[in-house]
Amino acid sequence: MELVLSNVSVSYEEKSVLNNISCTFNPGVYGILGKNGAGKSTLLHAIFHKPDLHWQGRILFNETELNRKWREKNIGFLPQSGDETSQLNVEQTLLLGMHCELNWKITDIQKKRVQDILHELELQLDLNELGLKKMNMLSGGQRQLVYLAQCVIKKPKILLLDEPCTYLDIKNQLLFIDKINSLSNMIIISTMHEINLTLQNIENIIILNEGNISYAGPSNQICNQIIQDTYGVDSLLLEKGEYRDFLFSLKQE
Repeated sequence: MELVLSNVSVSYEEKSVLNNISCTFNPGVYGILGKNGAGKSTLLHAIFHKPDLHWQGRILFNETELNRKWREKNIGFLPQSGDETSQLNVEQTLLLGMHCELNWKITDIQKKRVQDILHELELQLDLNELGLKKMNMLSGGQRQLVYLAQCVIKKPKILLLDEPCTYLDIKNQLLFIDKINSLSNMIIISTMHEINLTLQNIENIIILNEGNISYAGPSNQICNQIIQDTYGVDSLLLEKGEYRDFLFSLKQE
């Protein structure tokens, strides 16, 4: 299973955002880093084929160009924040994740998929009868895990996550990343904002800088110079065993 981007360029109103991006994704989790405006979300939108996006190049899955029908069936997309006002309960929200395959009657297999995910979420969130709870009554972290489950229940081949941890506390951030790391046989691409959280918990990293890929490789190979060139700050790397943490400060003139 392989997703390939070949010379993908994207522009908004004649302003270039991504420049001839070429990269390959295999099953596993990829963290996309970069400063604001680097093109992180735009990269996801190109793969998902957001309607108002102007792009050129080639995006292929197993050597075949993606079309609208394939994307709708095989790509799960989680935006930066889900609907906070939804009156649907959790079970109904999960069922929406299978809308491409639902008919006039829900099958026993589909019901079991929903119940299995509900059971898993109840254990993770320590909530009983979660399926009956309305989405607008859940905390931000709880909603985000439910919306992740909504994406996963359709069994996508590609899962796109746009800064999924931005509004979560540290425990829910770690819980969320632990969950996506546990997913198998899926290509997961997530834009991220927190540098240390990403580098400590996601192995495959792509860094965008001014619309270009400035780094692609393992997280444990990222050094001070890469961080400084990407974000325009001074940094200090603290290492102890396998633990690596960056400290940041404004550059001194």
